[in-house]
This record gives sequence, structure tokens and C-alpha cells, in this order.
Amino acid sequence: MGSKSKNREKDLAAQNTAAQNTYNQTIQAYQPSELETRLQKGGTDWLDFVEGKGGPVDYTKAPGLVHLGMYDQAAANRFAERTATGGLQMGSEGANPTAVALRKAQLADQMGEARGKDLVDAVRAKDASVRGELAPFLIGTGESRNQAKLASAGGQANSARQAYASVPQSTPWWSQALTGAMSMLKFSPIKA
Repeated sequence: MGSKSKNREKDLAAQNTAAQNTYNQTIQAYQPSELETRLQKGGTDWLDFVEGKGGPVDYTKAPGLVHLGMYDQAAANRFAERTATGGLQMGSEGANPTAVALRKAQLADQMGEARGKDLVDAVRAKDASVRGELAPFLIGTGESRNQAKLASAGGQANSARQAYASVPQSTPWWSQALTGAMSMLKFSPIKA
């Protein structure tokens, strides 16, 4: 009887090892994809930058920031500069040099203001993208992965439970002997 018990324990240990290996392989299959990892890194880099974790916040050096209107702004600035320069040169003979210098400064300030507005718009768009689109996507993907892991673990636990239940249970020798002895004894009711 002892060897059957030991064999049963060995079988259960082998089944447990096989189930654990299957579970480990399943968990490896649920690792984030390269795209998810890159998106998460990009979003984390942006949030760290905005919170100032890398030092003072300088939005001109923001990670992943795209200035969408740079060409249009540059073309408009070039046109305004040509127009103003041409107009100033035509009237430069009779013009006040201070007024000419002030107009050039005003033009430079207007172009700087437009560049600042474009930068602010780009920062707002990037921040909204990270917080409004990327973060919920990554959270949802992570939750789905965790649910799949849980379902896999539950399925494997049920499989292990069924495997354990299917193993025939042997009755110990002393229980069989005690049951046999009890059946040999005849108990008769006590008469009063």
C-alpha cells in the first residue's frame, strides 16, 4: 500500500510541475507588446517632464512634442518680414529712424508671440493626447491582460482540482481492518 501512495504523490507532483510550467508559459504570452512598451515609455516620459522630474520644465525641449504649424508660421513670418522691410525701405529716406527700429522690433515681437502661441497649442495637444487617449488605452490594455492572466490561472486551478479528484483514493490498511472487525461483531440491542 505504501508504494501506491508514493506513486500517487509522484504523479500529483508531476502534474503540479506540468501545470506550473504551462502557467509560466501562459504568463509569458501575456507580456506587453513592443508598441505598448514604447507608448507607455513615451507617456511616462511626458508626464515626468511636465511634473519637472528631470529639472526645470522647458517646453522647447519637451519629449515627443510636434510643432504642427511650424511651416505655415514660417511662411507667414517671411511674408510679413518682406512686406515690412519693403515698406520701410521705400519710405526710409524720409522716415524717422526710431520709428523704423520700433516697427522692426514690433514685427519681431509679433513673430515671437505667434511662435509662443504655436508652442502652447502643441503642448496642449500633446498633453491632451497623453492624458486623454494614451493613458486610458494603456490602462485598459493592462486590465485586459490581468483579466486574461486571472482567467488562465483559474482554468489551470480547476484543471488541477479535477486531476486531483480523478486520482483514486486508497483506504489505509488500518481503516479497512477496523471496518472488517466492526462488521464481524454483532451488536444486539440491550434488553431491559
